Amino acid sequence: MNNNEKDNKLNSTVRVDINRLDKLMNMVGELLINKTRLQALDISLNKFHDTLPQLDRVTMELHYIVMQIRHLLELILFLHNIKNDINFIMKG
Repeated sequence: MNNNEKDNKLNSTVRVDINRLDKLMNMVGELLINKTRLQALDISLNKFHDTLPQLDRVTMELHYIVMQIRHLLELILFLHNIKNDINFIMKG
């Protein structure tokens, strides 16, 4: 493996404390709530006309990325637990 391949592999993964990911997920949720509150104010000032759609785009993209991370974590936990012979019961 040459140096370029090592650099690419090194840059493809990052270790992050699970508590930091939880905090990020919670903060994105709060951001979505506040974005909705701003939209509910129905601000019609010209200087905010372009800002709210941009805020909507950014928050929705952040939310999508956070949900992908959350689903990946759930998959990893599920696969880890399969090794330990869990019983999965779904009711309702």
